Amino acid sequence: MFILKYDIPVLLASSYQRNHSYQKELVKKLQPFLPNRIYCHLDRDSANDLIDQTNRIQVTPYKNMKISSIDTIHDFEIDDVQKFGKKDKEEIISFLKEVHPDYFLDEEYINQGCYFGIKRDNSLISIAGLVAKSERYSVVSIGNVATHPLYRKKNLASKTISALIQNLYPTYRTITLNVKEANVPAINCYKKLEFIETGTFEEVILE
Repeated sequence: MFILKYDIPVLLASSYQRNHSYQKELVKKLQPFLPNRIYCHLDRDSANDLIDQTNRIQVTPYKNMKISSIDTIHDFEIDDVQKFGKKDKEEIISFLKEVHPDYFLDEEYINQGCYFGIKRDNSLISIAGLVAKSERYSVVSIGNVATHPLYRKKNLASKTISALIQNLYPTYRTITLNVKEANVPAINCYKKLEFIETGTFEEVILE
């Protein structure tokens, strides 16, 4: 999938497998047409092929996870979790810029009310939303999960994600997310919510 609506062109081609010959062939054929500046999700061996072509590159290993059961999301009190919409857009963007500067935002999901968060003293301190969805295939991808450093280790991310999933299910039955392999606290949080690993890929940024 090639997407042009963001500030940087996006190529999503992960199969979440290693040594996937079809993807390697695809990337090889696409290379002559790719712009110098691009954001990609690629299988690791394919990412290595692309890396050989440039020294202006940033590569980050990621895990892809999906929820295996929604039972656990009811274990968290979500009374203080709010649903956010279009009127909250500037506040959400400002919060993400401060707390999660490598965020990737499709503002349409804010407009659709696909973000949930927690405030303290009228300030946003934790949030979770959507970065992709398909009504046809009943699939969504959770992203932009962020908590202010002063409020971490208090289960706030678990609460915001639980509220979001309760809003999504059962309309969307396949609920996924991507997380950096090095972000062990986040991975443990997602496992606690019964997300399981489904594969790995590389986030590749050419600039």
